[in-house]
Amino acid sequence: MNQWANVVRWEMRTRPFLRTAEFLWQEGHTAHATKEEANAFSKKMLHEYARFVKESLAISVVEGQKPESEKFPGANITYTIEAMMQDTKALQAGTSHDLGQNFAKASMIRFTDQAGEMQFAHTTSWGMTTRLIGALMMVHGDDDGAVLPPKIAPIHIGIVPFLMKDGDSSLILGYIDRLRLSLESVHYHGAPLRVEVDLSDERAAEKAWRFKKMGIPHLIQIGMKEVTENTITLIERDIMDTSKETLQAGHYVEHITDFLDRMQARMFQKSKQFREKHTFFAHNKAEAFTYLESGVGFVECFIAQDATIEKELKEKYSVTVRCIPLETLLETGPCIFTDKQGQKALLAKAY
Repeated sequence: MNQWANVVRWEMRTRPFLRTAEFLWQEGHTAHATKEEANAFSKKMLHEYARFVKESLAISVVEGQKPESEKFPGANITYTIEAMMQDTKALQAGTSHDLGQNFAKASMIRFTDQAGEMQFAHTTSWGMTTRLIGALMMVHGDDDGAVLPPKIAPIHIGIVPFLMKDGDSSLILGYIDRLRLSLESVHYHGAPLRVEVDLSDERAAEKAWRFKKMGIPHLIQIGMKEVTENTITLIERDIMDTSKETLQAGHYVEHITDFLDRMQARMFQKSKQFREKHTFFAHNKAEAFTYLESGVGFVECFIAQDATIEKELKEKYSVTVRCIPLETLLETGPCIFTDKQGQKALLAKAY
């Protein structure tokens, strides 16, 4: 079962986009005959969430398993994707739960097996919420506003006309209209490109500023010079300070999808490189405490699942064990806090 629903929670301390009293979420549930099937499906949904966040939102994430203290109440295993914001804090961007038979027994969810015997189902639950909007703003945004990845941008291209102060602007407007129609005939990832032309009475600089704040991937400026030379002036939102260039209009239309895909890839790589740059491995307790005190970002270390350690980390450094990364799930080593055998875990401050 898959559902989209509004949820109300009586949050005492709300935070825009991240923790609100009412939010929209997507939630799914499945029931399986065996625990192996249920676990495999819960991992499959985690990978789907990770794929969506990486490929569509251009946000790099760590796929991992929550420690016992952080897993969903009643779940056997909770899987998570963790993203790093620009302030180096973690944000849980989606979860998938292997619920075992716990909820099936509580709700009497049963099936008849091949031997004709009644058995309790093995169930899963998985979901994401509109906090991903917050993740988008906090990973990609800058001091001038939103920066939206092309694959999810409501508008791909914003066109700003530079009209004649005194005289006829019909040539400019006609040129823009033909360009808009050409662009809208191009399909980008299964749908026509979405183009907006600002024909308001505001100054051109104000129109450009509005598009910039909205995070529209491509800003195009068209004046009499561009009409005469059959060109466009392009500014790409993610690299506005360095990207202003003049292109032949036909070349731009022909290669627009390549331009947008390159921007999408740049944004993901920037997110990935930022996370990697601010992730540090602690070989011992002293190193871990130094990293945690300075708030440098994510700290990787071997740690045993111990409530006392986790309590100290939370109370002293406002840090939690975000997850045990799936790519190193089987990797073990001496816990830097207790010398017991531990798993490689990710520690961080989080929203």
